[in-house]
Amino acid sequence: MIEHLSKGDQLAEQLIRESAEDAAMMIRVLYQRGASQCALVGGLSEFVMPWLPEDVAAIATLPQGDAMHGALLMAMKLF
Repeated sequence: MIEHLSKGDQLAEQLIRESAEDAAMMIRVLYQRGASQCALVGGLSEFVMPWLPEDVAAIATLPQGDAMHGALLMAMKLF
């Protein structure tokens, strides 16, 4: 899909826009529930980031570690 997006393919652009809209909806809910940042994970994350609305882009980030690292950080906050 990314190859087609880079070639200006309209369907690929529509799919990435929809992915960004879906991610934005989830990130907004997490923000409303107290999350100050939200990391996008998965193979398309870096390509979705530029398509996020400004309000969401301000709190969205790419991961700084793997899932285990995040789980350890969360556990440390609990104890």
